[in-house]
Amino acid sequence: MNESQEHILKTSLDLFLHSGYANVSMKDILDKAGFSRGAFYHYFESKETCFKECVQYYLSRVTHPEPADYTGVSLKIFLEDNLRRMAETANEINVWDRFRFFNEASKIISDFAAYMGQRNARELAVWTRVIENAVNAGEITERIPAGEAASLFIAQCDGILVTLGMSANADGRAVVARQWDNLYTLLKE
Repeated sequence: MNESQEHILKTSLDLFLHSGYANVSMKDILDKAGFSRGAFYHYFESKETCFKECVQYYLSRVTHPEPADYTGVSLKIFLEDNLRRMAETANEINVWDRFRFFNEASKIISDFAAYMGQRNARELAVWTRVIENAVNAGEITERIPAGEAASLFIAQCDGILVTLGMSANADGRAVVARQWDNLYTLLKE
């Protein structure tokens, strides 16, 4: 992705996250990005295509680690990196806007459920691989099968962030960090 395309994508993402797909016009995107209609269509077929790429970009940046990013990394470093990713994006969108964004994605993107299923399976595979590597390196014990431990880490994070996000607790990351540290400690013993 070149700089111009990425700029349009990030600008569009910001608009979609804060205003919602239906409330963002092509004019809004073009005005905020500072590009012509022709430049937009050079990179994206339509507003809907741009939205789909925004969803994919958001998910890859915020919520789902990519497998290549974590080859041979310890579980402790992996946990710290995921917490850092959360911290980098924590204040850019409130939980209600995030819910709206994904609700719109489920309605606008015809294969969204399948796409999310694939993303979630890849996320679980990354976590499982990191945990298996940690077991093989002696970093943690194999008290819980790697796939189950991976599911626990993911579910803890997702559940905590949703619950605290709905109760307006601004520091869900601290709770996630504490819970992940507790689970990590249990796996080490």
